[in-house]
Amino acid sequence: MKKAAYIIALVVSVLLLAFSVFNWAACYHDILIMRGKCDRMSASLCEMRQELEAQDAEVRQIKTDGEIILRIVAGGEFEGARGE
Repeated sequence: MKKAAYIIALVVSVLLLAFSVFNWAACYHDILIMRGKCDRMSASLCEMRQELEAQDAEVRQIKTDGEIILRIVAGGEFEGARGE
């Protein structure tokens, strides 16, 4: 009777250990997947940030060019060219 109880306890222990290892492996796999998704998301955000910075630089340049043109027109430098 004692021998059967030891065998049952051993089998249960091995099954619990196997389940724990399987559970750990599944969690580790999920962590790796989430880390990969996070890395891809970070790369996408960096690309988006670079695109926005480039667009902001273009907008600043357009504003600067527009201000220069307004100053020239407001200063009357084109009055002769318009035939006035």
